[in-house]
Amino acid sequence: MFYVVKKPLWVSSNLVAKILKRVLNTPKIGFAGTLDPLATGLMIIGTEGSPRLFPLTENFSKTYTTTIRLDGTTASYDLEQPVEKIEVNKKIQDAITLPFLHSVIDEFFTGDVWQIPPTYSAVWIDGQRAYTLARKWETVDIKPKKRTIHSFDIISYSWPTIDAKITVSHGTYIRSIARDLWHHLKTGGYIEKLERISIGSITMENVEWSQHNDIYYAQLSHEKLFPNIPVLDITSEQKKHLRLGSTPLVTDEKDGHYFVIYENDSYGLLEAKWGLLFPIKNAV
Repeated sequence: MFYVVKKPLWVSSNLVAKILKRVLNTPKIGFAGTLDPLATGLMIIGTEGSPRLFPLTENFSKTYTTTIRLDGTTASYDLEQPVEKIEVNKKIQDAITLPFLHSVIDEFFTGDVWQIPPTYSAVWIDGQRAYTLARKWETVDIKPKKRTIHSFDIISYSWPTIDAKITVSHGTYIRSIARDLWHHLKTGGYIEKLERISIGSITMENVEWSQHNDIYYAQLSHEKLFPNIPVLDITSEQKKHLRLGSTPLVTDEKDGHYFVIYENDSYGLLEAKWGLLFPIKNAV
């Protein structure tokens, strides 16, 4: 089963999952798309075998609203670490007009970019999270990764604050965007506020939220989370055949992924190719 969750401030993604494991009374739980402790907003939680489908979410874009400050920096590029004030001379401040910001964004922060994740991030370095090494004051060498910034819309700007709405590909760090703005503008750059407001087709709106303390969560159907993967209507015998991991079935379906619903609303992921239907993940 899948759930969408609104993560509150100052709570880690891992702790949210642990709390909901107790609330939902489930033996297994996982989450996709780590949010920093100082970020709020949407996460996807999966119980039982559903996390096996998380790789399908890696092509989902994510939208954030954020407040970026240009008059300082921190080691984590957000408020987790102390702010170091950066004095920016008046000439540079005056040069950073709204049209100038738009030109910088168009040139350096639109489309495919090479981005180095922050030192305080959840990327893996030799079997450990980068933030674990950083908090031990160990040297962290993170290689740049190719990411996509689909849109970077400035909501408002008044020195030294940019309010923006940014849509990015999986694995993109908004904190790294703030850091890289710093280098292009010759100012500071860190995140003062960050909220994830959408994951793929999932948004804050039209959701019937349940609440546990300050954590909000709602059950998601597979069809809602993966609207582009249709559910196949096949016979009980065909379902049994696929679920037992038998040979593939002959099919007229076009190539691609499909869901099948077994008894008790459990899902299986199928793939059609070469005129055959293969089980990929059963009883999800």
